[in-house]
Amino acid sequence: MGVARTDNFDGTTYQLSHQWEGNTEVSETIRGAVAEYAGVSFESLPPMDERINTDALDSLFETKSANTATPGCVTFSYYGYTVVVQSTGQIFLRET
Repeated sequence: MGVARTDNFDGTTYQLSHQWEGNTEVSETIRGAVAEYAGVSFESLPPMDERINTDALDSLFETKSANTATPGCVTFSYYGYTVVVQSTGQIFLRET
């Protein structure tokens, strides 16, 4: 997972990528990144499904073929970060 980090006067934003056809659910990718950036263990994070329906998030942009991708994005807050997930697989985590 490649990560870009941008520091601005109003906080830090991390950009990472998720592979929809991979073995890891996007919710797990996000939780792992949040744990790393927040400096806490994965297990100590609160369940993400207290903030968003993770089953819906994990299946939102799944495609049956490469030609049927649904464009869009979803934004929610989790553990001090605003999370933006794009249908392209790009994920932005911004400290709030």
